[in-house]
Amino acid sequence: MSAVNKTCGELHEHLNGMSNVFDGVKEQVADMEEKTQDLRNKLGIHENDHENTEEVLRDFMARNLDIDHQVEFTSVHRFGKKNKKRARPIVAKFIYQCDLDQVLKSAKKLKEKPFQINQQFPEEIEQARKSLYPIMKEHRQKGDHVKLVRDIQYSI
Repeated sequence: MSAVNKTCGELHEHLNGMSNVFDGVKEQVADMEEKTQDLRNKLGIHENDHENTEEVLRDFMARNLDIDHQVEFTSVHRFGKKNKKRARPIVAKFIYQCDLDQVLKSAKKLKEKPFQINQQFPEEIEQARKSLYPIMKEHRQKGDHVKLVRDIQYSI
């Protein structure tokens, strides 16, 4: 009987080790998803039937964000079903992180305009951020400077 107990104990330890490995892989996958998805941003810009979406985005960035240099994208497209009442958002995947950073930094220029720029994150990070928004709002009402980086809140 002790041999069976010993084998069960070894299997239990092995299973716990595999569970830890699985958790690590799951975290790595979330990080990889973020690295691909965090380069995508949504913009609500008027839509035409035969538009060159990349040119529409470049024009928008030049007029509204004062970005006039050639930003490189891997893809630019609209998503969702066409709707006559609202333009579909544009999703842009940037090649260079510095271009994305410049666009995000320039987004404050849209404060009084009917446009917005949002960063996309994997679902797990979006859920974590959603739970942090009320806490962030509370800190800001107290006058604290609060920033969300991925799914971590920093109070400065």
